[in-house]
Amino acid sequence: MRLNPESNTQVPKKLVIITGSSGTGKSTLAQALGKDLGCPVVSKDIYASVFPASHGLEYEEKYRPEVYELIQKVIIVLLSRGCDVVADVVYSKEVQIPGWNGLIEWHQQTAKRYNAIVEFIRVVVPEKTLRGYLIGRGSQFDNDKLSSPEGWNSFMREQPIYINTHPANGLVVRNDRPFTETFAEVKTFLSRPLYQRPSQIYQVVY
Repeated sequence: MRLNPESNTQVPKKLVIITGSSGTGKSTLAQALGKDLGCPVVSKDIYASVFPASHGLEYEEKYRPEVYELIQKVIIVLLSRGCDVVADVVYSKEVQIPGWNGLIEWHQQTAKRYNAIVEFIRVVVPEKTLRGYLIGRGSQFDNDKLSSPEGWNSFMREQPIYINTHPANGLVVRNDRPFTETFAEVKTFLSRPLYQRPSQIYQVVY
């Protein structure tokens, strides 16, 4: 808990989990939110980049569990030191093996342990816009999605699964509009009163 100097009341720490498909703009949102909150941003891409493979099948089979284990350790250290934390992660492929609900529960329990509020934000864009974003950024790691109709269809078939596993109390925000509007919606969501948040996710210390 931190003290709000204006109201002299205690304010819980925030653990903000930002997820989304490749190309939706989740990293842009995470960086902007981290700057606004004045807190660290834990980025999956940064941690994955230190491994021999940071994308593709080799990464998924060999290194992804280590990357997410490292992210979890960093989150714990930051929360234990009283920091707000923004995590820029994917957590998408995990729904194909039992684990997504386990990851949700891990974040909820970790936040509770450190008297923090955990918020889940999923960034989405329509299919046509998403394809344009991926083409525009020109990453070699998107080739498997863009090089054939089969690859694209396989990629898109996964998207409803991700949204359906998103926590009911989380925010699904569209990012196919001016970024200022997306950011404003996220800020409003994060600023809602404590009584509008699920009580089991945080502890209030008086």
